Amino acid sequence: MVGVEGLVLTVVGVFFGIAPAPAGTVPFAVVRMDAVLPERAVGVWLAVVAVAAAVTTGTGLATARRVPRTPAVRVVASAA
Repeated sequence: MVGVEGLVLTVVGVFFGIAPAPAGTVPFAVVRMDAVLPERAVGVWLAVVAVAAAVTTGTGLATARRVPRTPAVRVVASAA
């Protein structure tokens, strides 16, 4: 379950990171290189996605490892 959550979080994060990126990338590329897209855009994009996936997966797994061993229902029932 943690893996699925990490995957969804990664996909959503990459999507919302890519969506506004052209607002800064395209004007910069036009001014600096007279092209709409930078030459090495794919390699940089793959590196960023790989780092985002690794960090998201690592954070999710580290958090899941630290979860209390007592079921949440039992904890809430004892507090009420």
